[in-house]
Amino acid sequence: MKKIIVTGAGGYVGVPLCEALLKKGYSVIALDRFFFGIDKMDAIKNDSNLEIRKDDLRYCDTGIFKEVYAVLDLAGLSNDASAEIDPALHRQSITRGGTVCKEAKENGVERFVYSSSASVWGGVKRMLCQKAMRCFRKQNTPEVKWPWKRF
Repeated sequence: MKKIIVTGAGGYVGVPLCEALLKKGYSVIALDRFFFGIDKMDAIKNDSNLEIRKDDLRYCDTGIFKEVYAVLDLAGLSNDASAEIDPALHRQSITRGGTVCKEAKENGVERFVYSSSASVWGGVKRMLCQKAMRCFRKQNTPEVKWPWKRF
């Protein structure tokens, strides 16, 4: 059975992703600080193929990557407010992904997928937006992760 780590597992993308991976038969390590509570994992917490790790990705033990097939990196301080309140902490949170990617590769992880749900877009003055409207990124998440796009 292939083992997958989901970072940011307690978020609104991470929880259903963990559920889907378990249904597909993967062994899942759900890694998150669970800042907003671990209760979002209640529906799957008793699954024998799930290991929940409450930890901070910036400081976690790199041994977690041993014998892991893939890392699905969703972790990051999300929302515009956190970036504006403490830009340095926000940048540290995001740039940690590059270190995680390097550590995963050094431990033999075959796949590393970065998916950002932490970018904030705006700049549209109308309430109802259309697909063709031009929006502007309001925070720097993609730029700081960009160097790690090639595993």
